[in-house]
Amino acid sequence: MTCSSCGSDNPGESLFCIRCGAPMPGAQIGAGAAPSRPASLVDPYHSGSSAGVTPAASWSAQPARGMSAVVYGGFWVRFLAVLIDGILLFIAQTIVVFPIGFVIGAVSSNSSAAQAVASGIGFLVGMLGNWLYEAILISSDKQATLGKMAMGLKVTNIHGGRLSFAHATGRHFAKWVSAFTLLIGYLIQPFTQRKQALHDLIAGTLVVKKA
Repeated sequence: MTCSSCGSDNPGESLFCIRCGAPMPGAQIGAGAAPSRPASLVDPYHSGSSAGVTPAASWSAQPARGMSAVVYGGFWVRFLAVLIDGILLFIAQTIVVFPIGFVIGAVSSNSSAAQAVASGIGFLVGMLGNWLYEAILISSDKQATLGKMAMGLKVTNIHGGRLSFAHATGRHFAKWVSAFTLLIGYLIQPFTQRKQALHDLIAGTLVVKKA
């Protein structure tokens, strides 16, 4: 094969002239041909399925169920719920304690001792009554005391689930910490990310609006 540029003879299969380097006539260099993509190289974000959904798209298309619908209980609605519970508990405890105190005063000749005994009984009834009232109702399927039910609230764990009796008990006594901090544990509630009071942060609980 003769080079058209310099006239030199070249082997028939040559693509370029061995003397001047010019392309040989009729040579298929393939400069415009795009290299084919190896079949073994598969883009991990394009599986080639008929749906054509990438992993990123399938992840974002399935948000956690119910997360966007969560509305946390505000300060004043929770305050009203506590107020309702306090009134109900006061009435119930008065009904229980008053007859006991009356009987103790009637049978005792020492009014000071009778008053001390009645006060002690009243304290125990109040402490046990508050604990059992809250722990039993919050760990029930209602997940709320009567006051919270009236205000459309319920108590959940961090994952939105129902509390056990032990968990509800821990939350109840964690309220003592909120109270012993000059009520600061309650006052921080509007300023926390998920509207949690100090006892909620300690117990790992949330107070949310019922759906």
